[in-house]
Formats: sequence, structure tokens, C-alpha cells
Amino acid sequence: MKCFSAFLAWCDVAKELGKDIHLEVTGAETELDKSMIEKLSDPLMHIVRNAMDHGIESKEVRIKAGKPIHGTVYLNAYHESGSVMIEVSDDGAGLRRDKILAKAVERGLVSAEAQLSEQEIFSLIFEPGFSTADQVTNLSGAGSAWMW
Repeated sequence: MKCFSAFLAWCDVAKELGKDIHLEVTGAETELDKSMIEKLSDPLMHIVRNAMDHGIESKEVRIKAGKPIHGTVYLNAYHESGSVMIEVSDDGAGLRRDKILAKAVERGLVSAEAQLSEQEIFSLIFEPGFSTADQVTNLSGAGSAWMW
């Protein structure tokens, strides 16, 4: 996919974060309409940056967990049933259920007594302005990831 070439700047983000991160791209040859590339480029870059910032742990945490020192962000595009599917994933620790729920209670999105399923808690990250970041950086934390 033509817009995947924009992700070559990912190494600058990794350096800024002080993390050793590999970007594994598959399906870069997947064809996509130019107007769609323009619409997807910024949101996709934000998602990749979020994976690098929030998803991939620090070197110290990865070593403690028995993981390789480098984290990996996976970017995959493919055709399925007439649509182009784009997947972003990483080998980080995953979503922190407790942190998401605590921040949602703090912001008044749910009550402390609410009995939410794991899926309902994870869906809270799509609320406008929602962020679990301890501090806002130029990479993430402003809660704007889903407000395109």
C-alpha cells in the first residue's frame, strides 16, 4: 500500500521514546485508492505512534517479562471480500483494564460500582478525549486518537 512508505519515519519516534522498536510491514503492495490513502494516512500514523508509545514497554520492563529487548509493531494490509483490511498490532503488554476503568471512573464515564465486561471496558478507549497517559507528549496522551 502506497501510504505505508510514510511509516519510514517510525525510527525517529522509537528514538524519541528511547525504545528499540521494529516495524514489520506486510501487504505494502496492496492497492488502495489515492483518496483513501489521503484519508487514512494521519489516523493510521497516530495508531502506529500510539502502539509505540503505549503498547511497547520500556527495555527494562521487557527484559523483566522475559521478552526480547526490542518490541515489534505489525502493520498489515490485505484484500478481503472486496475490501481492504488494515491491521495494526504490537507485541506489548496489551490494554491495561484496571487503568482504563480507573480513568473512566475519574472522568465520570462510568460509576465505580458499574459491573462492566472486559469488552465494555476496552471500548471506553474510543470515547472522545479519553486517554490513560500520565502525561501528554507530542506523540500521544491528548486523547485525540479516535476523533478524526
